[in-house]
Amino acid sequence: VAESLKKFLTQDPESRKHLSASALKNYLICPLLFYFRNIENINSDIEPSEFMDAITIGNIFHRIMQDLYTPDEKNEVGRELNPGKTITHEFIDSILADKNMLRLRIDRYINQEYNGKISDLEPQGNAMIFRNIIFEYIVSTLLLDKSLTPFIYKGSEIKNEFQWQINPDLKVNMKYIIDRLDIIRIDN
Repeated sequence: VAESLKKFLTQDPESRKHLSASALKNYLICPLLFYFRNIENINSDIEPSEFMDAITIGNIFHRIMQDLYTPDEKNEVGRELNPGKTITHEFIDSILADKNMLRLRIDRYINQEYNGKISDLEPQGNAMIFRNIIFEYIVSTLLLDKSLTPFIYKGSEIKNEFQWQINPDLKVNMKYIIDRLDIIRIDN
């Protein structure tokens, strides 16, 4: 175990591992859970369900919002952040006006994330209920964002790694992901 934990301390890019907020949460919940998930890389199998879990709903929501705001399709997750895209209330209104486009994107990502298919077909059964929930989340987010316009969207899913100096003799490898980064001007 001690040798495995050293991977969180090494600077060697071939063998190093990183702690994240999720890994630290696992340790606080149960050190054995941390050991299995973060040291041994053993995750318990999640039983397939006809209901979408919160992680899947969140993944679909984040991907759609990123697609809507990404300056062009050539950009990838974690791309450089300059110069950003100015989001205006007109831009958001144009998205809100095209509800069919929003539903099509939701359908596409539900089919990819939940059904494991690449398809624009309308979801069936419970997936249709989740489609409507995600649609409402997106509309609510766009309305909130509209109240903050104009702002500059800098990026989504921005990944970074660093070494945290715990004490003079100990540095721990850490990593994080910023869901979304905006520059918002707040007037008095």
